[in-house]
Parts: sequence; C-alpha cells; structure tokens
Amino acid sequence: MRRSGVVLSKAAVWRWLRKRRDVTFAVAIFSLTLIGIIWGTVVAERRAEKSEAIAGAIKQNSNLAVAYEEHVVRTLKSLDAVTLFIRYEYQEHGRAMDMARYIAGGVVDPKLFSILSVVDENGDIVLSSRKVPPTNYRDRDYFRSQLQRHADELYIGKPVLGRISHTWQIPLSRRILKGDGSFGGIVVVSVDPGYFTRFYQKADLGKEGLVILVGLDGIVRARRAGQELSFGEDISVSNLLAQRASSPTGNFLDRDSPGSPARYVSYRTLPEYPLVVAVGAAESDVLAGFVQNIARAERVALLVTFVIAVFAALLILAVLRQKRVAAALAEDISVRKRLETELRAMATTDMLTGLPNRRHFLARLHEEHARLGRQDVQHAAVLMLDLDHFKRINDTFGHATGDAVLAHVASLICGEIRSIDTASRLGGEEFAVILTGATDTAALEFAERLRKKIASSPTVHEGHAVAVTVSIGIAAMTARDTAAEAALARADTALYRAKQAGRDRSELITDRSAVTSK
Repeated sequence: MRRSGVVLSKAAVWRWLRKRRDVTFAVAIFSLTLIGIIWGTVVAERRAEKSEAIAGAIKQNSNLAVAYEEHVVRTLKSLDAVTLFIRYEYQEHGRAMDMARYIAGGVVDPKLFSILSVVDENGDIVLSSRKVPPTNYRDRDYFRSQLQRHADELYIGKPVLGRISHTWQIPLSRRILKGDGSFGGIVVVSVDPGYFTRFYQKADLGKEGLVILVGLDGIVRARRAGQELSFGEDISVSNLLAQRASSPTGNFLDRDSPGSPARYVSYRTLPEYPLVVAVGAAESDVLAGFVQNIARAERVALLVTFVIAVFAALLILAVLRQKRVAAALAEDISVRKRLETELRAMATTDMLTGLPNRRHFLARLHEEHARLGRQDVQHAAVLMLDLDHFKRINDTFGHATGDAVLAHVASLICGEIRSIDTASRLGGEEFAVILTGATDTAALEFAERLRKKIASSPTVHEGHAVAVTVSIGIAAMTARDTAAEAALARADTALYRAKQAGRDRSELITDRSAVTSK
C-alpha cells in the first residue's frame, strides 16, 4: 500500500486498519455515551414530571374532596333544619300548620328540595308543600326504618322513584313523637340527586372527572362521571368502599372499576352522617400535560440523537432495513391463515349478536335440505322468530337499549339450542333456527320453552329492565320440498299467523298446511 509516496509493509497496513477500527469504536462509544446521557436526562425528567403531575392531582382532589364534603354537610344541615322546623311546628299546631305560609314567607327555602311532607303514623301524607292526592308511604324503607328506630337522627334514605314527583329523589326524614312518646309519623324532604353533584360544574376535574356521594350501606345517593348522572347503584364491593374500610379518608388510584377509566380518587367519610364523598380525576386527564411536555422533550432528544449518531446511523439503518426486508419476505403462513379465518367469520357472522348471519343460515338450510334428500327418514324443522313491538323499545329507550335486547335474546337462543342446531339473526329483530332431527312435536315444545324463557328474562341496560316477548313460526322440513327455502317460507307464514293471533305465541304449520298453536 502506498501512502504519501511511502511504501508500507503488510504489518503497517494492518496497524493502519486497526487504528481506524479503534477510532471508529471510540467514536461509537462516545456517541452512545452522549446519547445515553441525553436520554437518561429525558427519563429522569419524565419520572419527575409524572410524579409532580400525580402529586398535584392528588392534592387538588384532596382539596376538592374537603370542599365537596363541606358542600354536602352544609346542604344536609340546611335540609335537616327544615325537617326540624316543620316537625316543631307540626307538634305545636298539628294539621292546622300552614306550610305554604312558611314557604311563601321565605322561612323555608323551596330551592333546597322537590317536595316536603308530613306523614302520620299510618304512613299517610297529611301535609305537603305540594297539592297531592291521597298518598301512603308506609311501604317505603325510610318510613319503616324510622318506625323501628328510636334515635332522633336525620335518616338519609336510598334513592327512590317519587310517587308524587314521578322522578328519582333522595328522601331525608326525621321521626315525629306524640305527646306520650309513641311514634307519630315522620317529616320527609325529597331532594333531586343531581343537587348533590352540581359541585361537579364548579370543580376542574377534566372530561372524565368523578363526583360521588355514597352511603356506608354501599348504595350510591348521587354520582356524576363525566356528563353521566346516576344513582341507586350498589357498590358495596367497590375499590372505594374497600379503601374506606381501611381508613376513613385517603387517596388511591382506581384502575379496576369495570367500564370506567383509571382515576386518581380522593375520598372522605362524613363524621356526622353515614356517607362517603369522593372526587376523582381520570389518569388520562391528569397526565395530559405531562405527556405533551415529554413528547416535546423526546422530539428534541431524537433530533440531537440523530445529529450525534449520523455516521453510525447509516450502518444501523442499513442493518435495520435488511431486517425489515427479510421480515417482509418471510408471507407467515399462520398470520395469513388467521386473517383468512377472520375474514370468513366476518362474512358469515352478525356483528351485533355474534350469531351466524342470513348468508350463513341459508347455506346451512341448503345443507339440511340436501341431508333430508339423502336420508328421507330423518326430520328437521325451521323456526322464524320476531320480537314483538321492537320498534316501541327503540323509540322509548333508544337504539343502544334495542341493540342490548337483540344481543340478550341471541344469548337466550344460544342457551337453548344443541350443538347440531343452527341459530341466526336474519336482520332487524328477526331470528331463525334450524332444529336438526326435530319432529313437529319436538320443534313446538322447543319453541314454547324458548318463548317462555325470553318473556321471563328481561334485558337490563343502563338501569332499565326491558321485557320483551317473541312470536314464533314453525315449519317442518321434508325431502319433498323442491327447494330449501320452501320450509323457511312456511315458517314465515306461521310467524305471520302468530302475529295476527295476538303475538307472544308459537304457530306450527306442517307440510300439509295444518296449523298448531300455543
């Protein structure tokens, strides 16, 4: 090798190459060390900022929980003052007490409650802030509790559907004593559950924030999560009450509540009432600013890393490119088969219910018809099912509830059929079933069993229990049918007759057009 006019020996050439190899290695080590320092700083900042964001959220939640506790206590005391005042006046004046005068004169603030009533020892309303028809509360939990209790305390009942307001209310009551000390009834004031969650609008809790007021009995008095208001749920086994069992106040990260985002929650047990208040902020909202800051820092770090490592990156990119090409050339047969299986399933499955769709059902119908042609002694039956008044469910409760009803009915059908049978959703609220090997009698018995099960198994969705009935048309399949769809057409005719006969019934039509009904 010739360099600057000097002839180099073989050993000199080797030393020259090794020197450059050492320099390359040194540059690589230096570059990697510098890159490591940069990213180590980013990671340290990320941890520090995340801890700071979480600590700030917990502190804010704790302060808001204190404020919410004060809001609830202040509200309860105001309401209790109303019950105490009305009880005193009632004990002084009896039914001659003029409740309307107290409200009109501002002695009692009507903005605090929906309705204020005095109930006698028999449970009958004798005085009320509204004009009410004869109403009895003897069967209400809060009346029975006050009847059995002897402590003179404000009783905070579970949310109930008001018999006068016809809206959900939280009843608060105090017992009335007669002159001889015996039970004389109650003063009850009903409050809109939403009154206890208006605090949510004043607090900066993010899009998925939480405000909840729950009794030590595990029943939610009022809860607002995001924009959704709810009440009356039993959360006895929730993380909130499990934490409260360990400490009356505290903070925790709730990751395990089904259907809810992870939240940082601060809670407090009210010292004067059997209630717990809690305030929560979604983890995604708490860390939103942190994520943005770290993203910027990482972009800068990436840019600096690229500048520092540009000479080494060429080799690394080449290696990575080679690996990517090799990975791309390797058409993994297992992946391809999985995709093909998924595509077939999507083409033959109803996405809402998970049942086979019309296309798959018709294919099975043709298979069953062909089987009967080969084995004429065999039996089979086709059932057409249609949910009664399904449009009314959608109009009343919304399409989400309607979808839940369809999925629930599909699960009930699946629970009744055998592995050799086929159930399908044909479309809308219409289902169909092929009963392989079933006689007319067996098919009718199956239809009746399924019809009764559906009628007795309401769908529970978003706090509503939605009952539904079904009309069923049944037809026998025979080898004499010229086409597989002939039995389906007869089943559809039988279904029409079931609808015409008043719904919630099964109609069987044989190949001889005889009709059997239940």
